[in-house]
Amino acid sequence: MQQNQRFLFLAAFTGMVSVQTGAAFARTLFPAVGSEGMAALRLGISAIILMMMFRPWTLRKTVISWAH
Repeated sequence: MQQNQRFLFLAAFTGMVSVQTGAAFARTLFPAVGSEGMAALRLGISAIILMMMFRPWTLRKTVISWAH
C-alpha cells in the first residue's frame, strides 16, 4: 500500500469513528440540551478541533509575504 493510500484510509477511518462517537455522545445529551443545543455543541466542538489542527491565525498574509 502506498503512502498516499494509507493516509486516505486513515482519514476515512478517522472520519467514520468520529461520526459514530459523536452520535453516541449526542444520544446521552439530547434530554439535557435538546436538538438545537446538541447541534450547536457538535458544531462548536468541531470548530475548536479544526482551529487546533489548522491554526488560522498563522495563515494570515502580510503585504510583504504577498510580494514573494
